[in-house]
Amino acid sequence: MSYRIYEKNYFVVDDDVDEFEECIKFSRSMVEGGNILNLIILPTEKCNFSCVYCYECHNGESLKEHDIDLIVEFAKKHLKGKRGLNVSWFGGEPLIKVSMIRKLSLKLLELCYSYKISYTADMTTNGYLLDSALVNELKKLHIYSYQVTIDGLCNTHDRQRYLTSGKGTWNKIIENLKDIKENCHSGVMRFVIRTNISREIYAEYKEFVNFLSSNFSRDSRFHFLFRPVSDWGNIDESVKDTFITQSEYEEIILYALNKELFNVALQIAITPGGNLCYAWKKNCYVIRANGNVGKCTVLIDDEVNQIGHISGKISNDKFWVYNLKNKPSKCIECPKYPICLKVKCKMPDSIKCDNFVSNMEKYLPMIADERYGCILYGGEEKCETKS
Repeated sequence: MSYRIYEKNYFVVDDDVDEFEECIKFSRSMVEGGNILNLIILPTEKCNFSCVYCYECHNGESLKEHDIDLIVEFAKKHLKGKRGLNVSWFGGEPLIKVSMIRKLSLKLLELCYSYKISYTADMTTNGYLLDSALVNELKKLHIYSYQVTIDGLCNTHDRQRYLTSGKGTWNKIIENLKDIKENCHSGVMRFVIRTNISREIYAEYKEFVNFLSSNFSRDSRFHFLFRPVSDWGNIDESVKDTFITQSEYEEIILYALNKELFNVALQIAITPGGNLCYAWKKNCYVIRANGNVGKCTVLIDDEVNQIGHISGKISNDKFWVYNLKNKPSKCIECPKYPICLKVKCKMPDSIKCDNFVSNMEKYLPMIADERYGCILYGGEEKCETKS
């Protein structure tokens, strides 16, 4: 019986199976993007925050009324043969232009309904304008998932993420999240609390993790994403002095695990194809507030990221065509390659192996531990049965 399980899950394969070729086939299926069209839409590139590590220039542009029909036509053109549309609202701060989100969402929902295909949506927001009333309203527009950033405890967060006026934001965001926790009870909702870990956060990480654990753990709606602050571009040189080491990052991850805060970055990293950036996917496009179309939200102004406009054809996208078979020999021989697939970001420093993958032996026993299994695969009730 155990042999069949190993065989079914590809731990054991026939000698004549070319495993590398099978990985290439899987990579190709991931890059092709399946039958879902993914649109990352920036309703505005304005922002009410002035975060110290932000790579965006916040040029102040926003979508215009006439752009709505152009985006719908763009979606129509690229939905041929697809079975669904997923929209990710991004910015800037998207909720500054919530009226545009309402109007465009209704149009795209109507389009998908007429095509008899699925429609889903998510949002990356700083959380300052997001309260339970708005979450419950946007749920009717199929926006079920949010990512909100909290960078440490109050004083630390307010030194990293403050309003353009200089005013702190931590109290308002925490107030909003607690309001959402109390008043948004749909089981389909998902809120990812992200933390960009700087040296200042590292200095207080135990207190911060304890705060998150006491307020948001054991709740299947809330998930956690810990990432070290990195050079995402256009940052002040002084920010580089706040970078933490890999060992310090691991220290935080391990402590958070013991407090039942599972880092979704780890789950992504150990999932085959999980490291695949959206920019590689043929069916994924970034629609900027000026109507330009690109592939990446980080290399936002880079020449290679300018591949067209919502009013015209897509071209100049050869940079984003991935050579699936051109791999370093060390990758081909690596036993972790089926998970990594080396389908990595185009950013210059991303050629390095993902730390979670290269140190997988350290993390897998924790994932296998039933305490963390309930966080990954179960809900609040299941977690409550664990000691």
